[in-house]
Amino acid sequence: MRLNNYTVPNKEFKISVDMEFDASSLGAQTSSTESAHKGIKPKAVSVNLLIPHVNASDLTALTSIAESTGTDGSLTTYTVTDPLCNAMNIRKVTFAKNFTVADDMSLKAWRVSFSLVEYNSVPEKAEQRTTTKTTQIQSADGVDVGDSSKELTGFEKILLFGDNLFKPSV
Repeated sequence: MRLNNYTVPNKEFKISVDMEFDASSLGAQTSSTESAHKGIKPKAVSVNLLIPHVNASDLTALTSIAESTGTDGSLTTYTVTDPLCNAMNIRKVTFAKNFTVADDMSLKAWRVSFSLVEYNSVPEKAEQRTTTKTTQIQSADGVDVGDSSKELTGFEKILLFGDNLFKPSV
């Protein structure tokens, strides 16, 4: 697995991908199996590997990659290269949830596990394309033609009175 130009250590390397379908039951208190589809969540990648104690610099480098942030303070987004990630159409990831290191004295190594989450997933891109844009209130000759049901404040009523008083008659 590669994250940008960094090659993740691959001793006893195991990877899995979790894809969550968000849905809620429409059955309430009945035995109905119908559910409302709420969307597909970004895919989560779980990685487990072993780093021998003699390769402590590998653990230091991997930790630095996980902790890396951008100038705005957000976690760094990585381009991932891995056969499973490529097959699951995962292109960009960020570190998420856990980064766990456990010492395995019998193997004289560290067991490392971490989670990556898909960044700007295909469903997210599709949702961004289909979201409707907010409408703007249109006006003609300085008069709102939008929502006129809102209550005017006292100051706004005085301004409206002044506008009506000095409005040229047509």
